[in-house]
Amino acid sequence: MQTRALVDRTLNEAHGTSQHLVGCEEAAEQAARFLQNASGVAAAIQQGLEGIWSAVDHFKATPPDVNKGLMVLGSTLLRALDLVLTEEGRESWGDYAKFRDFWTKAFEDFQSNFEGIRADLQSFAEEGNVTSLISAVSQVLVRSSDMVAGFVSEPLANTISRVLDAVNKAFAAVGEALTEFRDGDTVGGLQAIYYGLRNATQGLWGSDSNDTILVGIVASLDGIVGGISQDVLEYQRRLSESQCCWKVSLARERYLPSMCSEGYIYDGDRHCVPEDEAKCYKPAADCVMPFKYRGVTYKNCTSKHHSRPWCAHDAEYQRNRWSDCEEVPCTSLLSLDRADWWQRKPSGTVPATCDTTDTDDVEKNGGWCYKACPEGYKAFAARCWTSCEASPFPFNSPLICAESQAVLQSTVAEMVTVTLRSALSLASVLASMQALGVNAQSLTATINVFLDMGKPFALPKCSEVD
Repeated sequence: MQTRALVDRTLNEAHGTSQHLVGCEEAAEQAARFLQNASGVAAAIQQGLEGIWSAVDHFKATPPDVNKGLMVLGSTLLRALDLVLTEEGRESWGDYAKFRDFWTKAFEDFQSNFEGIRADLQSFAEEGNVTSLISAVSQVLVRSSDMVAGFVSEPLANTISRVLDAVNKAFAAVGEALTEFRDGDTVGGLQAIYYGLRNATQGLWGSDSNDTILVGIVASLDGIVGGISQDVLEYQRRLSESQCCWKVSLARERYLPSMCSEGYIYDGDRHCVPEDEAKCYKPAADCVMPFKYRGVTYKNCTSKHHSRPWCAHDAEYQRNRWSDCEEVPCTSLLSLDRADWWQRKPSGTVPATCDTTDTDDVEKNGGWCYKACPEGYKAFAARCWTSCEASPFPFNSPLICAESQAVLQSTVAEMVTVTLRSALSLASVLASMQALGVNAQSLTATINVFLDMGKPFALPKCSEVD
């Protein structure tokens, strides 16, 4: 109903009538003749896709210029229709100028009368959402077709609607392929393009189309389809690179817990030993420190393979060249080897606590005392990681900060599928497509675009983003 009302209003404003334009029989014949050969069909679809591509440049501008994009889309689609009508057909149609004015006025009204189109284009501009772009363009093409049917008499109205429908199907195939590609199915995406273009061609030319000719038309559209695909994929990549960043991690400054309560002595590691249970030793005068015994280096006395602590006279233990260590009063550091002491802790031994003399902002974790992270970072175990809240990109994931939840999800999905695409080569894709009955040679340019854009992209570090 909204489309019908728009048609009537546009007609009344432009011409004061809502009757079909007449006198277009010759134009209809010329258009039908133009679409009877493969080159004409290919040219019509290509011109329509080029028009959409031109409009997309405005939809992805910063900021997006939806109004300009819709006007460019209208004018470039009109050029596609002009191509089909042919110069002779347009000259023979006395009311062609009225049709052209009606078409232009209708696209001006698109800007203010269809919020759904604007919302979809905004979603594409902000998030790179291909589904939204396809939806917006499809709405424009369908409504344009409906308006033509209400303005131009048959059979020309039917021919124009078929052209717009073919362009719609072709562009929808590109969108489906890009979605499959983002989901990691490169071959499935290319298959969607191939059969989508064939379907668009058959709808415009006829169901009895020769297979060889259909393949030829697909091949002639390969360049434009590859160009659109690359443009959209590069835009999505630029969005990710400008709206996401890799988190930066720093090692947290740490130290051993060393504080003991009164009546306890720090063992030099992580524990406090009761004074009346502690036994401390110092190396004999003939010993050297450190020394190696059976492949293990000891920095203090050890009771390894002996009833009491001992030490070696040489850096590498020599048979019978050792001495018992001397027991001494315990003060602050036990001189027994740490590795040995862990196995012989006296009863009553307790964990040492962290020294908070300089600051209370200390965390004990895994036997270490960790200092607070610098500003703009959050603690996670032994590392400090970028705090997304402190960056320009507040949406958080384990490794990435993003400007919005949608961009975050898209980027994370892209990272997951990169591995799936990395194993693909031109030869493997061609073989897979041939096995599916797809004439892969007709889409060589598009295949190369998909393979090239399947490589990982580099996000900036959050510390490098202002």
